[in-house]
Amino acid sequence: MTQKQRKSTLFLAATLLVTGAIFSYFAVTHFDLLEARPTLGGEVKLKDRSLAGSRLVLNGSSTHSRFIFEVYNLSLYLTQETKEASEIIEQVFTKDKFLIVEMRFLMDLTPKEFRQAWEESFVENCESYCEKAKEDFHTLLAQTRGFKRGDQLIIEIFSDHLLIRFSDQTYKSENKAFAKALLLTWIGKNPPSRGFKQSLLGNG
Repeated sequence: MTQKQRKSTLFLAATLLVTGAIFSYFAVTHFDLLEARPTLGGEVKLKDRSLAGSRLVLNGSSTHSRFIFEVYNLSLYLTQETKEASEIIEQVFTKDKFLIVEMRFLMDLTPKEFRQAWEESFVENCESYCEKAKEDFHTLLAQTRGFKRGDQLIIEIFSDHLLIRFSDQTYKSENKAFAKALLLTWIGKNPPSRGFKQSLLGNG
């Protein structure tokens, strides 16, 4: 084997070694996240939820990514499954209709990163609810302190109010427009991505 061939062989071996190490890292650190994803349109791996004595079913779940980084996984639970975003919005503050949104963070986010991203989505999607919802929304954002990988933000929507739980805090509001505007950040006209919205609607 010539010296040039030896160099080529060593370079190839080093490349394969690094690639294998990277693959192993992501396989280990993301295995639990991959297992948590539902199989939409059939049996799901995420458990159903209950709220106010009512059983809620998983309507859809999706992971939002930026470039190669997974930012968060979001799951939407409803009293009754639907594939229409408008029907979900209409359920807000309706008797015997409850909703849960569970956001699980897959990477660390500073307060600035989280607030900026959610505010941009709010402005792009709040539609006719913007004016009535903005005070509650900005009050909520001011209370957030950033998130670590594994943290959760949970929104529970009842027939006359909503609760938003994160870190050690609970934010309560009776603002119907605010509740609808929050949901629209994920299932409105400008969601994180078309595929993200469709997965939440059970079309993924």
